[in-house]
Formats: sequence, structure tokens, C-alpha cells
Amino acid sequence: MSGLPQSVSTERVYVIEGTYAPDAAERRVPVRGEHLARVAAAHRDGRVVMAGAFDDMSRSLLLLRAEDEAAARAWAGADVYVGSGVWASVEIRPFNLVVIEEGTP
Repeated sequence: MSGLPQSVSTERVYVIEGTYAPDAAERRVPVRGEHLARVAAAHRDGRVVMAGAFDDMSRSLLLLRAEDEAAARAWAGADVYVGSGVWASVEIRPFNLVVIEEGTP
């Protein structure tokens, strides 16, 4: 028994935390459209649960559905923000997303 209410479950996803480089505001200008298009496509196909950035330009946060941590790391590593140096580093951590069944009290 999981101890969860009947209408609640958890799903393993991966948190991708991209730490911005000191000059990220300038570096991201030419590649931001490509980055956001990739995130949007992954959201449409169900891989990206949510994504966004903190207002202080410290980090971006993305929740990704992936087979395992290696797959999440590969997906993040292929992003233009990594290749262009917008993100100085990337952390990947497993996260248990709470899923509440629609239409239940």
C-alpha cells in the first residue's frame, strides 16, 4: 500500500536546473528562439512537463519525462543553451511529481 489517496499517484520525472553563465543575458539572445522552440516541441509531445526561468537570471528549471537520468542528461546536453555557453552548468535530479487524477474530489 502506497499510503496515497485513491486519486493521487506519483510519476518519476527529472528536474533539469541550468545555471546561467555570468554573461547569459547577452549569449542567449541569438539562440533563445531555438531553445524555446525545442522546449515547446518537447512539451507538445509530452516530454516537458513545465519549464521556465527565474527572474534574477540565476537558473532555469525544467521538468522532463525521460527513461532514466542518463536520457535526461543527454536531452539537456543537446540543448543549444549548453552548446552556446548560456548555461554554465546543468544539474539533473530525479523528482517525484504528484499527479492528481482529473475530475476527482
